[in-house]
Amino acid sequence: MNWLRINHEGDEIQLSWQRGQNNPRSAPPVAFTHPFNQQALVDLRWYLEDYLGFPYGLEPEKANKIEDKFQQWGEELFELVFRSSEKAREFFQAATFAGLDKCQLVITSDSPEVLNLPWELLYSPSDRQFLAPSFAGMSRSLSDYAVRAEMGELPQDTLNILLVIARPYGERDVGLRTIARPLLQALAEIRHKVNLKVLRPPSFEQFQQELNRNKGYYHIVHFDGHGDFDPNSKGFRHTLGTAGQGVLVFEQNDGSPDIVTAT
Repeated sequence: MNWLRINHEGDEIQLSWQRGQNNPRSAPPVAFTHPFNQQALVDLRWYLEDYLGFPYGLEPEKANKIEDKFQQWGEELFELVFRSSEKAREFFQAATFAGLDKCQLVITSDSPEVLNLPWELLYSPSDRQFLAPSFAGMSRSLSDYAVRAEMGELPQDTLNILLVIARPYGERDVGLRTIARPLLQALAEIRHKVNLKVLRPPSFEQFQQELNRNKGYYHIVHFDGHGDFDPNSKGFRHTLGTAGQGVLVFEQNDGSPDIVTAT
């Protein structure tokens, strides 16, 4: 029913609101100032990436202190966007009047610093809640790229999922079942309507063969593994420059890392 779009361009950020098929309305652009200092970003990265791998000893105490800051960080993001002007306040209230579950939030920018902000922590002081769990959806997008691609005809009788679980770094990796178990539990009630295949071995070659053998079959490919950005990689032009591209890490047949570039 409603879309809220946060668009960042240059040194400005602008909120727009669209209801249904109506034309979007935009609040005045405001100067963008990064809301967090470097230490906050370091703490957040540690919490999301390192703590999960070793949640023992004194680490839970450190994690609790960081969790205590979530609301503060979320309020700072909320102030940055939804209280930047009277129009921004008005649009947020109008877009969420029918309920957060009737509203989708999209963040658009070509800046990694903006896209990497923890938008999932958005916290409304008046509603006293984190917004992300209640929104109809949240997504990030580069400004020149569509969020969705055209889809062909797919089976209507079952939901077909290909699960790619790559763990090439042995004991340094999160346990295979840590993410797979909750996924299976979430599907338990509709398991008879779901075809779930775990790709084995989780190599890029096997991945290609599986999709080529089953064109027009899978609704969802869920990649559970490592990703990175290689700033020195050549041959891929994009809005952030002429070099560098993202990579995914599959497994070779012997279990070693199989690094696959975006191209």
